[in-house]
Amino acid sequence: MLLALALRICGQQSDAEDVVLDTFMQAWREAHRYDPDRASVAGWLTTIARSRALDHVRARVRRQHVSDVVEQRQSEEPMSAPIES
Repeated sequence: MLLALALRICGQQSDAEDVVLDTFMQAWREAHRYDPDRASVAGWLTTIARSRALDHVRARVRRQHVSDVVEQRQSEEPMSAPIES
């Protein structure tokens, strides 16, 4: 269930698998914060997975944007002439 959700959001199998791993790691670290009166375990894990998947997509978009900016700047820089001795 979590992998299917992450795959729908991320669009790539490897990213979705990373999200599921991150989800269980966060659930383990924050198990003391789980409140059964607020949600079922499945609901709690789904909320964590959705949040991690959206964070993953946002980070990928930021990395792509930075890469695009660097590439654009490099293509705009004039090539310097070789130094002759």
